[in-house]
Order: sequence, then structure tokens, then C-alpha cells
Amino acid sequence: MLHNYSTRQTRLIRLNASGALQWDIELPASYAAYMGFDSAGDLYIVYQMDRSRARFAVYTPTGELRWEREELMNAQSLAVAPRGPVYIAAFVQGTLRLRAYTVAGQLMWEREVPEVLADEFPRARLHVDALGRVFLSASTTPQLSMPRQALVVGYTAEGRPLGQLLFPNRADAYLMWIDSASLDPRGRFLTLAGRLWTDMGDYDGFVVHHRLTSPDVDGNGCVDEADLLAVLLNFGGSNSAPDLNGDGVVDDADLLTVLFSFGEGC
Repeated sequence: MLHNYSTRQTRLIRLNASGALQWDIELPASYAAYMGFDSAGDLYIVYQMDRSRARFAVYTPTGELRWEREELMNAQSLAVAPRGPVYIAAFVQGTLRLRAYTVAGQLMWEREVPEVLADEFPRARLHVDALGRVFLSASTTPQLSMPRQALVVGYTAEGRPLGQLLFPNRADAYLMWIDSASLDPRGRFLTLAGRLWTDMGDYDGFVVHHRLTSPDVDGNGCVDEADLLAVLLNFGGSNSAPDLNGDGVVDDADLLTVLFSFGEGC
């Protein structure tokens, strides 16, 4: 994707492995665009027409438009699970909302994230694992008198909350920017990196490396008999893969994590 900020022109360009041009599509004038791919190679893109209108579209690997729709929102990020859903984080009437769509563009569910204020910078980011679980990371100010902090909220593909994490700012800093964030392929570790603005007017870097609890032991996108067997065969041991909560031993807690999520993603 190429974007010219001075002319607001956005182009979608696909190159093959040798760098040869396969297709080139010019999109309507837009301010910002975010995109992702599913396991079939379809391209999902949301691009901002103005501050309150965005266009959500899908293109095939050959550059053909599957469908498009216009939404009243200010999009912040987009992420696609391998087999869906498609997630968009966007401000709607001043409130950050996390929306999940089917690959056909139908809204599945929507959740508000009121902790994130409008016009926060940098933007909110989305990350998905093999199960289709989504994690939203953003800078937030829980109360106006408090320093900015780092927030992570998670949901299953069906919209069930996985809880939220709030990483407090350092005592001598009052601004906290998340510049980058990444989720490992198995959905076990979420890493945030960014900057702190200290009381002395200096910038310090920070890195947060947080372990998440995923019931998908083998990372194949389905919590099934293989994951259950992996826990049972290693029960009482210290194998890191089936030690889902990272406490150093494969025990009842790991077994219950798989049982309570059995069938998810399948």
C-alpha cells in the first residue's frame, strides 16, 4: 500500500516474489488506511474518507473487489484472524469501539473501550492469535489527574471478555506512548515498546513482555484432543508448551484452561 499524504492518494499494489507488478488499484482520496490478510489471501482494508467516515473493503488475491461498505467511524486499526473474524478498532461519537465482522462484512459484535480517550496518540493497535482471539493495546488516562498508562484488553472470537491489563507508568514520568506492539504466533506473549516522558523533560524507553494464557497448546487454531493430551501426558512436569500459565509446572490449572475452552476455534 502506498499513500501520498499531500494529495491524500492511496494505491494498492501487489508484487510477486520477484518484485514484478501484478496489479495496481487506486482508491478514493483518504487520510489513513489499515489492512490485513486472511488465510485465503484476501485483502481487507479500511481507509478513512474524512474524520467520521471510513470505507471497509475486501479484495481477492487477483485484485478483484469482493465487497465494500461505508461506516460512520474513525478507524484506528484493523486485524484479521486466519479464518475470521475481521476486527476494527475505531472511534464512534468519541468512544473507542472494538468491532468484529464476518469475512462477508456482517457485524458480529461490538464492545466499547471507554478507558481510551479520543485523540490519544499513538493510535490503538490490534493483534490476533491463531484462535481468533483479539487483543487491543493503547495508551490511556484512567483519570484526568493520573499519568498516562498502557492498557491491554482481550476478547475471544465470539466476544467473550478475556480481561484487561493495566501497566502503570513510572513514578517520575507522566506520559506513556506505545510505539509498537507484537503478539507471538501462538498467542503466548504480548510485547509492548514505547517511550516515557519524565518529569525532567527527557524521554526514556520501556518494554513490557507479558505472558498470556492460551489454551491452544500446539498453536493450530483449535482447542482439541491434541491439546488435552499434551497437558495430560505432561501432567506434573515442567514442559513449557503445556504449562499454559507459566507457573513452572503442568497441573490442574493448565488442565482446566483447556477444558473450559475446549472446541474454541474448531
